[in-house]
Amino acid sequence: MRVAPRKAVRTRSRGKLLKIEQNIASLSAAYSKCRDAFDRLGAPPSISQRYKVLRKQDTQSSTAILDPNTVGASTLRLSWIWQMGDIDSAADPASVTREFERVHYLRGRAQKNRWSEEFMRVGYEMQWTTRFFLYQADLWRTRGAGAAKEGGLGPGPLAYAQRKTAMWKEMAVLADQGFWEVNPSYTKLCT
Repeated sequence: MRVAPRKAVRTRSRGKLLKIEQNIASLSAAYSKCRDAFDRLGAPPSISQRYKVLRKQDTQSSTAILDPNTVGASTLRLSWIWQMGDIDSAADPASVTREFERVHYLRGRAQKNRWSEEFMRVGYEMQWTTRFFLYQADLWRTRGAGAAKEGGLGPGPLAYAQRKTAMWKEMAVLADQGFWEVNPSYTKLCT
């Protein structure tokens, strides 16, 4: 589950996960009942070998295949469910495993592409944030200059505009320095 910005989104995500877990538990219970019925009816050993006892770890998802360079990924053994193949016993177990790996590869690649896009977008957002702070500093500097030209407003509005200009300029400098420290490709805007 990804980190969510609001409690409502987290709750919705948890609700979806709970539904999936309940569905898996329900289907697992149905499978176990059917398998027990096979045994009670005296099914041949070939059926018992094909439809094995379902354990909790057989229904757990594995994310290790997304990063094949992690420790232990070379010894990863998929659950027998993924190697069961089609109902037709002529199905090649290797093709079923390849399909599983292909789906996981495509999901992993999509996630990598999303992260690359997000990294690029965050770089632009860093620039936009600093530019906005500089724009606000310039806006308040212009307002202060206008207040000084009018003369009749007194020193209060001019002091307020100068304080706002300094505040926005300081925010721009802090943001610029912070972004430059965490992102080597960031181009500094404040000197």
